[in-house]
Amino acid sequence: LRIILTEDGRKFILHVEFEAKAKRLMVYRVSEYHGILLKKYRLPVHHVVVYLGERRPNIPTRLKEEEVFTGFELVDFGRLDYEQLLSSQVPEVIVLAILANFKNKPPEAAIRSIVERLQKVVKGELSLQKYIRQLNVMSGLRKLHELTIKTIEDMPVTYDVRSDFLYKKGKEEGREEAFNEKERIVVTRGWQKSMSPEEIAELADMPVERVQAIIRELEAKVKGEG
Repeated sequence: LRIILTEDGRKFILHVEFEAKAKRLMVYRVSEYHGILLKKYRLPVHHVVVYLGERRPNIPTRLKEEEVFTGFELVDFGRLDYEQLLSSQVPEVIVLAILANFKNKPPEAAIRSIVERLQKVVKGELSLQKYIRQLNVMSGLRKLHELTIKTIEDMPVTYDVRSDFLYKKGKEEGREEAFNEKERIVVTRGWQKSMSPEEIAELADMPVERVQAIIRELEAKVKGEG
């Protein structure tokens, strides 16, 4: 593998490999290398396979026209019609409406409509809970998770939102943030009273390393303000 600079100033990657066997699927493997090298170097790539076998090779060296990657279709879900997805008879499609364009409809009303539609389409309580759980997960992509939970709680739906893993995760992160803030307050007060990191750590039942890290942040803040 070499980066080649031509006389006219062009750069490209030269990929050379040696093979003793002519394998018919080799063209697909080389095409995989092409994607990897293109992603890494952002340069044109030229591939050369040097065949060392005795028999004359009879294998494809180019992809068929329909196999050549030339790009992909980009679907912007945020531009899709929310009402069109909502009218579907397929629960998975209805759930995806949370990612579509609500237009002038308030998010809370849109969420309520999605849940009501799921109640009409989905058969069975367990299945309904499954799709509401999926709705909760998807709503996080639009930062509507808390609103989705609140809306569901206000609706006649048998679903314990407090068992939802994202809800739990948010609560845990909130508790951790509050705990960290409490630590910071204790260390700040000790530091302002000229206590040593060891004394603060013993008083607050904290690791000395954690106390020292907070003190460094405090010192840097004071230095920056000065």
